[in-house]
This record gives sequence, structure tokens and C-alpha cells, in this order.
Amino acid sequence: MQWNEFRTHIRHLSAADQERVRQAFELGMELHRNQLRKSGAPYFTHPLATADMLADMGADADSLIAALLHDTIEDTPFTVKDARARFGPTVADLIDGVTKLMPEDVDGHPTLDDRIETLRKIFTLLKKDVRIIVLKLVDRLHNMQTIEFVSPERQEALARETSEVYVTIADRLCMQELRDELEEYCLGVLEPELLQQLKSLRKQNEPQGKKISQKMKDALTKIAPQSLPIEVLFEQKPWESLRNQVLVGDFAATGISAHTIVFLTQTSDECYRVLGLLHELWQQEILSFEDYINHRQINGYQGLHTTIILEDGTRVRCKIRTHEMHVYARKGIASKCFENEAAGVMAYLPWTEHITALSKDSEDRSEQFWESLKSDILRESITIHGPNDTVQLLPTSATALDAIFYLFGERGLTTKDIFINGTKVPFYEELSNGCSVSAAFADLPQVELPWLRNVRTGLASAFIRQGLAQVPESQKMMLGKSLLEHAVRTYAKVEWGELETTALLQRLSALGISSFETLYEQIAEGKIQAERAARTLFPEHKSRKPQPEKRRWNLSVRFPTSLTDIVSKATRIGVPRSLTFHHLNGDCQITADYDLSAEQSQELRALLKTVLPDEHWSLVTRTALHISIAASFILIVLWGLDPVFAHLLLWKSDISPSDLTFIRFVTLFIATTILYGLQSRFSNQKLKPLSPRHPALVTSALALFLTAFCSYLALELISPIQYILFIIEGLVVIALLKNIAVRTMHWWQLHLSFVIITLGIILLILLQGTSPLGLLYAAVSSLGFALYSEVSARYQRGIIHARYPAFLFWLSIIGMPFVLLLLPFTTIQTLPANDLLRSILFVIVFSVLPYGLYYESMRRVKSDLLDRALPFVCLSTIIGEALSTHSFTPFIAAPLLLVFLWYYSAATRS
Repeated sequence: MQWNEFRTHIRHLSAADQERVRQAFELGMELHRNQLRKSGAPYFTHPLATADMLADMGADADSLIAALLHDTIEDTPFTVKDARARFGPTVADLIDGVTKLMPEDVDGHPTLDDRIETLRKIFTLLKKDVRIIVLKLVDRLHNMQTIEFVSPERQEALARETSEVYVTIADRLCMQELRDELEEYCLGVLEPELLQQLKSLRKQNEPQGKKISQKMKDALTKIAPQSLPIEVLFEQKPWESLRNQVLVGDFAATGISAHTIVFLTQTSDECYRVLGLLHELWQQEILSFEDYINHRQINGYQGLHTTIILEDGTRVRCKIRTHEMHVYARKGIASKCFENEAAGVMAYLPWTEHITALSKDSEDRSEQFWESLKSDILRESITIHGPNDTVQLLPTSATALDAIFYLFGERGLTTKDIFINGTKVPFYEELSNGCSVSAAFADLPQVELPWLRNVRTGLASAFIRQGLAQVPESQKMMLGKSLLEHAVRTYAKVEWGELETTALLQRLSALGISSFETLYEQIAEGKIQAERAARTLFPEHKSRKPQPEKRRWNLSVRFPTSLTDIVSKATRIGVPRSLTFHHLNGDCQITADYDLSAEQSQELRALLKTVLPDEHWSLVTRTALHISIAASFILIVLWGLDPVFAHLLLWKSDISPSDLTFIRFVTLFIATTILYGLQSRFSNQKLKPLSPRHPALVTSALALFLTAFCSYLALELISPIQYILFIIEGLVVIALLKNIAVRTMHWWQLHLSFVIITLGIILLILLQGTSPLGLLYAAVSSLGFALYSEVSARYQRGIIHARYPAFLFWLSIIGMPFVLLLLPFTTIQTLPANDLLRSILFVIVFSVLPYGLYYESMRRVKSDLLDRALPFVCLSTIIGEALSTHSFTPFIAAPLLLVFLWYYSAATRS
């Protein structure tokens, strides 16, 4: 296209402006002279086509000059300063606004992304001059029109970005014609078969739609006064509506109308008169009326919408507009933003008021700005009503707390209670279109970090972070560290206190942070999510296998009745496959199975954390739960059979208790050394070393040695079932001691459990006979086991998780000196090889393997699942002894044991 041809498109400009455009035309042609597009065409054909489309929109001279020169900054020596000198500051700002940032522009800022920062730049300048975004959209439209000349990979990337960003922006600017064209090109690349199907449907709908429009026009003409001129048009549905039409199929059954008819009048009053005539002529579909004249849509669109049902049952969507509204509906902000029309243009785009706050809140974090942009600006919107007839537009899925910040701004930080339609609701309650929102406020700020989990808009998040920044630094440090510890425990399966953190400092640079103190503070202020920090610190835990979109999760929640409503609403994040609700000792319990995405599981976990302590709920994948249950079952069987096989080994071979204790610790030492060595060699995490001088570790090792030695001494003299009942008695004694200080309403059940177990021991002694010395050894073993269980559990709960192999290694090391004292009393050197091999195999199966299973179970779910199951080992012992002795005598203790388990489990749960 030469200048003379292009000039025919800009006749609406003055002669002086045409001359300025001519100068830009010649300059652009000269600057791009030796450049070619991927198609082989001269590069200047692209800026010229962009300017041509803008000219057809009625663009002013400055916009056309910027279009002709918009790629010169990136691809030629021409600069913004040059543009300012030759064409003035407005043109320079327009060109600068659409010039994308390059990777080198964000070098040294690891949390910035040049593509997102380009969008930030455009949106930030948008409020100053909306023509920037119009120019960018037309530029993208021509790129999509010539997309066939780039590689398939580039085509897909360009189409996906256009669909996710620019199609939505065009919709937000009400530029429906441009939006539909962009969307058509995107579908052509991403879903070509669907596009052909939609085009076929459009072609199929058109004849019937035009026939309906003529029929409705004829009917209106008969009853409308001559003073009410009405123009009737058939309107093609946008691609998204056609997609829905394809999906649902039967429109009569679904209520979706296949046809849209537009009625044009001169004034707004006439729009309402036409609405009345339509409802007079045909039946109105219930709840179909929408008034966008009194309340514009978020993109500035105005009109009246209703759905009527024709005599044959056909549903028709009717849109009633003035001619001016119709132009805006098709051209959008492009019909208002050029020259004489530009005054007051931002009144059509209320959503632009929030851009500054969103950008400022995330000025050094590209990803956060993009998430805020998607949630606040690019998502569909709903209307809510506030005090004093305030009307506010919010994104769909916004919460009650979001609404408070949209309605009241910074005052929302003092919110105590929120009411929707007069009813008090949780802060995370999702809003519905047209609802009324109010709040009760305190005198002082009430803001806390969990509020960030209750909002879904960037604007509300920005206000909350602003409030959190005022919290005393010491509190922020404690809170941030606590949140990071939980995230690391969940993501990396390691306790934060176990890690050697010096090596992790360099990974923080990816977040633009130089110290853990700063990280804690930014987490507490909500600037960085603890989960994201954990992923950055432990990139090696990113799964190499593609994760399924949704996984099966098991939820178990126990809570007081007063929280029933809140917990029930929290569990509505996903649709449960199954759900059971129980009342239990004054509390409520929910158990459910869900199919949840990673985001949904995180959201559910976060909501539960805001209202309940961690020990009152668990959310684990179904796979992890099944593995843990299987591991727990195997552990119960192995621990229950341990005394049975030890008793057989001691009675039917030449092995002594000293021999078996020595073999146990040496085998355990070798196994844990190998396990600990493998972890140290191949683990990507650098863990803090355990101190072998720690009192709890030394006490645990001594108690473990005492338990093992006395157990084998006892099992040489008494039956396994008598021995295991002593062990269970020790657990009951510990539970009793814990309840001395605080007596629960079920404390008596522990006393009854103690009495039942004692009766069981006495009954078995009478039936089986016994050895007083064996009973003494069993009692000492019971106390040793209780001591080991309590001390090691407290020690592990505080600092042991990923370091469990190291914990076992040091237990065996510290226990070795005590074991060596037994060496003079052992007969290892004279033992038959078969007995020695049997002993080693016994230790591997009943000692080493259970430790490994316990570690695997502990890593996957909360350890209380296994703790509650431990007393059931006695049932395994009963069955094992009965089978090994071919006697039913052990089963005599079963009824007493079942009663004990009933009372004991009830008491410990309480």
C-alpha cells in the first residue's frame, strides 16, 4: 500500500494532521526498508496494516503516527527521544507504551519476567491513555492474521497468549468485533476442528435468525406507535456462546437460546418502551431480564436484555440498545478514545481504578501481578450492593472479605463481622450476583495472615498485606517461620529445624531475598507464599512425572459443634465422592473422599488451618493413606509376632537372651549404617547432624537396650501373651500418669483398662503357669519400653523427621557399649550356623523391617494413626501363640483384651 492509497483511509483528519501522518509514513518506510517479515513481505507492511485498521476505527493523528512507528524502537536505531523530538510527547508515550520489554531490561531482578512486565507497563499506562491498549490489540490482531508464516510451536504459543490475555482485554474494552476476530484466529490454531463446527453452526443459525427478526419486527410494527422507530437486527452469537450451544445441544431443555435479536432505538426511555412491547407480545422467560442501562457492565456496555418465548417454543435472546449504545457494543472503547470523544472515557472502564493498587503491591514480583491481573481484571464480574445504594463490580468467585475491601478500602482492615443479605457469614463466603454486603467494624485493626486465604482478588490482598506490614517485627518473624516450617514439612517431608540452612541461602536469590529473616518477614506479610518458598528452596522435589489434574484425597476432621457451619462450608471446595458425618463425645467428625486438584487441596488445607489446630484434621492422598494403613497393619502383625518367634527361637535352639540381644544390636547397627550412608550419599538435602550427647538420645538408647535384653530374658521363661500384656500395661501406666494433672470426663476408663489388663495377666498365669523371675523381667521390660516410647517420641516430635535414619544409627551406636558388656556372657562363636542365620533373619524381619515401615508411615501421614493402632498388637500375639502352641488357651484373654481396647481407645481419644 502506497501513501496515496493509505491517505484515502484518513480523510477524517485535517490537512495538517494528514501531513504529520505522511511524515511518519515515510519515516517508517525508510527505517524498515531492509527488513522482511517471516512471510517474505517488507516489514513495513505490518505497521501500515495496523495503522490502516486504526484509521478505519476513526483514529486520530497521534494514534496513527504511533501505529506506523510502533516497532521502530525495538527493530531500528530510532528512539523514544527521537519520536518526542519529531512528533511530540503524546506520540512518544504511545510508542513507548506498546514497545515490549526485553529480557535484558529485567536482568538482576530474578522475580521479574519481561513478558509480564510488558503487560504491567501497558496496563499502568492504560489509565493515562487508553489508546495504548487499543493500539496493542490492533497490533496483535494483524500478527494473528499473518500467523501461518511462523513455526507451529510459535503459532501455538502466540494463540494461547492471545486467548488468555488479549481476547479478554478486548472484552474488557467492549471491543466485541475485534474480540471475535482474535478469538476466531486462536481457535483456528488451537482447536481447528471445533472452529469449523462453530462456523457451520453460525451458518445454520443465520437464516432462521433473520426470519425470526423479520417476524418480530412485523409484530412490533403493528402495535408500536409511529413516534417509536425501532430497528431490528439479527446478531451472530460470539464464539464462546456457540461453544456452549454445541456442548448442551437441546436448547429447549437447557434454556439456552439459539438466536439473538437486537432492537435499536433513539433514547434510553425508548429502550424501556420496547421492552414493555416485547413482554406484551410474547411470554418472558422467568429471571431472564437484565438492566445494563442503569448499571453498566464492567466493560462499559449498556443495554436491556431479556429472553422471550415464541409461539412455537423457540427461545430468543433480545438486546435493546440505543444506536449509540450499539456502536459502543461493537467498537467498544475505540469509539470513545480518539480526540474529540476522549473526554470522560475512563468512566466507561471502572476496573481501571484498581490497576495502580495492584501494580504497586506487586512492583517487584511479576508472577503476583499476573495472578492479580487475572483475578481482578480479566475474570468475569458480578454486581453487589453496599451501604447507601453503593454498587460495586467484583470478579466472579470473589468472597465476602473481597467485597469489604472493594466497598470500604483501607477501613476493611478493622472488619469484625460480615453480613450478606443481613445474615452473618464467614469471611470466605462466596458472593452471588446482586447480593447486599455490609460489615461491623472495630476501632483497631483486626487483620491477620489467614485473611489472605479468604480473598481471591489482588486488590483485597494488597490491602491485607499493607495491614500486615504494620505488625511488630518480632511477631512477623515468628509467624513467617511457623508458616515456612509447615510448608517445608508438607512439601519436602523434612522438619525445618533438621536442615543445615547455610547451603539453602543461595537458593533464596531466586526470590530476590538475601536472608531467612527477610523471608520470614515477607511470608508473614503475605508478599511470598510459604509454599512457593518451599518449592524454591527444594527444587529437587518437583516431580519428574506429569501429575494428574486431580487426585483422590481423604479428609478427616474432628471439631466442636459450634464450628459445624464453618467446617461444613470449608469442605464444599470440592464435591465429595463420599462423606460421613458423626457425633462423637460432644464433638462432630467428618470423613470424606474428594477428587481435588493441587490448588483445591491447598485451599482446603489453608481454610482448615484457619479454624482448627493441626491435630484435629488430616488431609492426605488416598494412595498415601492406603500405604500408611498397609504399613500399620504389617507393623501390628510383625510387632505382635515378635515375642512369639523370639520365644520359639529361645526355647528351640541354643541361643541365649544375651546372644539374641547382641545379634539384634549388631544387625541393627549394620542396617542403619547402610541406610544412613545411602541417605547421606544420595539425599539432596543437607541435614543438621544429631548430637550423640543429647540426653533424650542417650536415654532412648539405654531404654531400648534394657527393653530388648529384659524382653528376651522374660520370653525365655514366660509365654508371649503374658509378656505382651505387661508391655500393654506399661502403655496404660504412661497414659494414667499423663492424666493425673488433667482429669478428662473419661479418665476412669484408663483405670478400668489397667484393671482389665491386670485381670488378663492373672488369668493367664493361672491357666499357663509362670515364672516369678520371668514376670519380673517382663515388668522391667515394660517400664523400659514405656520410657523409650515416651522419651523417643518427644525427641522425634521436636526435631526428627527426615533424620530418622540418623536417629536409628545413633541409637545403635550409643547402645553398642552396653551390648559389648554382654559379650563375655554370649556363645556367639560356638553357635551353629543355622541358629546364627535364623537369629539374624529374625532381627531383620522383626526389628529392622518394622523400623523402616514406621519411618515410611511417619513420612506420609500423621503418626497418631499408628499410635492409636499400637495396642492391637496383642491380638496378633494371641493368634501367633495359639498357632505355634496348637492351644486355645491364649484366646481366653481375647474378650478381656477387646473390652480393654474399647475403653482404652475411648479414653485416649478423649
